[in-house]
Amino acid sequence: MTDVGAVLGRFEGELFQSAWVVDDLDAAKAAMGTALGCGAFVAFEMDPEWDVRGRTVNSPLACAFARSGNLQIELMQPLGTEGVVAEFLARFGPGPHHLGIRVDGLEAAVEAAGVPVAMSADFGSLRLAFLDTVDDLGLYLELLEDPEGMLWATAPWRDGPRLR
Repeated sequence: MTDVGAVLGRFEGELFQSAWVVDDLDAAKAAMGTALGCGAFVAFEMDPEWDVRGRTVNSPLACAFARSGNLQIELMQPLGTEGVVAEFLARFGPGPHHLGIRVDGLEAAVEAAGVPVAMSADFGSLRLAFLDTVDDLGLYLELLEDPEGMLWATAPWRDGPRLR
Protein backbone atom coordinates (compact mmCIF):
# COMPACT_ATOMS: atom_id res chain seq x y z
CA MET A 1 0.00 0.00 0.00
CA THR A 2 1.28 3.46 -0.93
CA ASP A 3 1.72 5.99 1.88
CA VAL A 4 -0.08 8.84 0.10
CA GLY A 5 0.84 11.36 2.79
CA ALA A 6 4.49 10.53 2.25
CA VAL A 7 4.03 10.84 -1.52
CA LEU A 8 2.47 14.29 -1.17
CA GLY A 9 5.24 15.39 1.16
CA ARG A 10 8.03 14.41 -1.25
CA PHE A 11 7.63 17.22 -3.75
CA GLU A 12 6.80 20.85 -3.72
CA GLY A 13 3.89 21.87 -5.86
CA GLU A 14 0.68 23.79 -6.02
CA LEU A 15 -2.65 22.00 -5.72
CA PHE A 16 -4.60 23.84 -8.37
CA GLN A 17 -7.22 21.44 -9.68
CA SER A 18 -9.98 19.02 -8.74
CA ALA A 19 -10.94 16.84 -11.69
CA TRP A 20 -14.05 14.71 -12.12
CA VAL A 21 -14.90 11.97 -14.60
CA VAL A 22 -18.47 12.22 -15.91
CA ASP A 23 -20.71 10.33 -18.30
CA ASP A 24 -22.61 13.41 -19.54
CA LEU A 25 -20.54 16.57 -19.82
CA ASP A 26 -23.45 18.99 -20.34
CA ALA A 27 -25.38 17.66 -17.35
CA ALA A 28 -22.24 17.69 -15.21
CA LYS A 29 -21.45 21.30 -16.14
CA ALA A 30 -24.90 22.37 -14.96
CA ALA A 31 -24.81 20.30 -11.76
CA MET A 32 -21.22 21.05 -10.79
CA GLY A 33 -21.56 24.69 -11.69
CA THR A 34 -24.39 25.00 -9.20
CA ALA A 35 -22.97 22.67 -6.52
CA LEU A 36 -19.49 24.20 -6.52
CA GLY A 37 -20.38 27.77 -7.43
CA CYS A 38 -18.42 27.62 -10.68
CA GLY A 39 -18.40 30.35 -13.24
CA ALA A 40 -18.69 29.65 -16.96
CA PHE A 41 -17.03 26.49 -18.23
CA VAL A 42 -14.59 26.49 -21.15
CA ALA A 43 -15.29 23.25 -23.04
CA PHE A 44 -13.55 21.43 -25.90
CA GLU A 45 -12.84 17.96 -27.24
CA MET A 46 -9.39 16.48 -27.61
CA ASP A 47 -7.97 13.25 -29.03
CA PRO A 48 -4.44 13.00 -27.72
CA GLU A 49 -2.01 10.12 -27.70
CA TRP A 50 -1.11 8.99 -24.19
CA ASP A 51 1.43 6.62 -22.75
CA VAL A 52 -0.70 4.28 -20.64
CA ARG A 53 1.47 1.91 -18.62
CA GLY A 54 4.05 1.73 -21.43
CA ARG A 55 1.57 1.49 -24.30
CA THR A 56 0.60 4.31 -26.69
CA VAL A 57 -3.18 4.76 -26.89
CA ASN A 58 -5.65 7.31 -28.19
CA SER A 59 -7.98 8.45 -25.47
CA PRO A 60 -10.43 11.06 -26.79
CA LEU A 61 -12.05 13.25 -24.18
CA ALA A 62 -14.66 15.98 -23.93
CA CYS A 63 -13.35 18.39 -21.28
CA ALA A 64 -14.64 21.45 -19.49
CA PHE A 65 -12.78 23.79 -17.14
CA ALA A 66 -14.15 26.33 -14.68
CA ARG A 67 -13.22 27.96 -11.39
CA SER A 68 -14.54 27.46 -7.89
CA GLY A 69 -12.81 29.97 -5.68
CA ASN A 70 -9.13 29.63 -6.49
CA LEU A 71 -9.45 25.99 -7.58
CA GLN A 72 -9.75 24.88 -11.17
CA ILE A 73 -12.54 22.35 -11.74
CA GLU A 74 -12.02 19.96 -14.65
CA LEU A 75 -14.77 17.72 -15.99
CA MET A 76 -13.77 14.87 -18.32
CA GLN A 77 -16.09 12.65 -20.34
CA PRO A 78 -14.28 9.79 -22.08
CA LEU A 79 -15.26 9.44 -25.74
CA GLY A 80 -13.42 6.15 -26.15
CA THR A 81 -12.61 3.05 -24.13
CA GLU A 82 -8.88 3.38 -23.45
CA GLY A 83 -6.89 5.37 -20.91
CA VAL A 84 -7.25 5.96 -17.19
CA VAL A 85 -10.26 8.26 -17.56
CA ALA A 86 -12.33 5.60 -19.37
CA GLU A 87 -11.01 2.89 -17.04
CA PHE A 88 -11.98 4.92 -13.98
CA LEU A 89 -15.51 5.59 -15.26
CA ALA A 90 -16.02 1.88 -16.05
CA ARG A 91 -14.68 0.82 -12.65
CA PHE A 92 -16.19 3.43 -10.32
CA GLY A 93 -18.75 5.43 -12.28
CA PRO A 94 -18.83 9.25 -12.31
CA GLY A 95 -16.93 11.00 -9.54
CA PRO A 96 -13.64 12.55 -8.42
CA HIS A 97 -10.84 11.38 -10.74
CA HIS A 98 -7.69 13.28 -9.80
CA LEU A 99 -6.13 16.18 -7.97
CA GLY A 100 -3.90 18.33 -10.16
CA ILE A 101 -0.60 19.54 -8.73
CA ARG A 102 1.65 21.99 -10.56
CA VAL A 103 5.34 21.13 -10.38
CA ASP A 104 8.42 22.83 -11.78
CA GLY A 105 10.20 19.64 -12.90
CA LEU A 106 8.07 16.67 -13.88
CA GLU A 107 10.77 13.96 -13.91
CA ALA A 108 12.11 15.00 -10.51
CA ALA A 109 8.60 15.14 -9.02
CA VAL A 110 7.69 11.70 -10.40
CA GLU A 111 10.94 10.24 -9.10
CA ALA A 112 10.46 11.85 -5.70
CA ALA A 113 6.90 10.52 -5.48
CA GLY A 114 8.11 6.96 -5.87
CA VAL A 115 4.76 5.86 -7.35
CA PRO A 116 4.34 4.30 -10.82
CA VAL A 117 2.93 6.49 -13.58
CA ALA A 118 -0.38 5.18 -14.93
CA MET A 119 -0.69 7.62 -17.85
CA SER A 120 1.35 10.50 -19.22
CA ALA A 121 1.55 12.83 -22.19
CA ASP A 122 3.30 15.90 -23.53
CA PHE A 123 1.36 18.68 -25.23
CA GLY A 124 4.12 20.97 -26.47
CA SER A 125 5.78 22.32 -23.34
CA LEU A 126 2.87 21.17 -21.13
CA ARG A 127 3.76 17.80 -19.62
CA LEU A 128 1.72 15.70 -17.24
CA ALA A 129 1.75 12.37 -15.46
CA PHE A 130 -1.00 10.61 -13.55
CA LEU A 131 0.46 8.79 -10.56
CA ASP A 132 -1.14 5.40 -9.93
CA THR A 133 -2.61 6.21 -6.51
CA VAL A 134 -6.20 5.23 -7.26
CA ASP A 135 -6.20 2.03 -5.16
CA ASP A 136 -4.74 3.84 -2.14
CA LEU A 137 -6.33 7.27 -2.41
CA GLY A 138 -9.46 6.58 -4.46
CA LEU A 139 -8.25 8.90 -7.22
CA TYR A 140 -5.14 9.74 -9.19
CA LEU A 141 -2.63 12.48 -8.51
CA GLU A 142 -1.79 14.42 -11.66
CA LEU A 143 1.59 16.15 -11.73
CA LEU A 144 1.69 18.91 -14.31
CA GLU A 145 4.63 20.95 -15.58
CA ASP A 146 3.54 24.01 -17.57
CA PRO A 147 6.53 26.32 -18.12
CA GLU A 148 4.84 28.39 -20.84
CA GLY A 149 1.42 28.65 -19.20
CA MET A 150 -0.45 26.71 -21.90
CA LEU A 151 -3.05 25.38 -19.45
CA TRP A 152 -3.97 28.90 -18.39
CA ALA A 153 -5.10 29.66 -21.95
CA THR A 154 -8.10 27.41 -21.17
CA ALA A 155 -8.84 29.40 -18.05
CA PRO A 156 -9.70 33.01 -18.90
CA TRP A 157 -10.76 33.57 -15.28
CA ARG A 158 -7.18 33.14 -14.05
CA ASP A 159 -4.97 36.19 -13.99
CA GLY A 160 -1.78 34.15 -14.17
CA PRO A 161 -0.35 30.77 -13.30
CA ARG A 162 -0.59 31.50 -9.58
CA LEU A 163 -3.14 33.69 -7.86
CA ARG A 164 -1.86 35.27 -4.67
